[in-house]
Amino acid sequence: MVLTLDADLQAILESHLARAVDTLRAVRGFAVFMDPRTGEILAAACVPHLPAGQARAWPFTDQYEPGSTFKAVVAGAALEENVARPDQYFDAGGG
Repeated sequence: MVLTLDADLQAILESHLARAVDTLRAVRGFAVFMDPRTGEILAAACVPHLPAGQARAWPFTDQYEPGSTFKAVVAGAALEENVARPDQYFDAGGG
């Protein structure tokens, strides 16, 4: 196993996620930065931070309905097959 976390990206993610949770008055938030070409996890954060012994990595341990998360799979496949470019914009018409 190789650690692929990027300390700079981790700090940026934690800062922005904490600000977003505060601004939106959310109960919690979590995010993962992944390199879609390699599958490497570059950063992962959960807010609020839980005390040691109670901490869980929600993005990796909890179950969620796939919902819009599957869009990332479709986007990754489109990039892999060269039918879309990273700079392209697709208007799904609210859906």
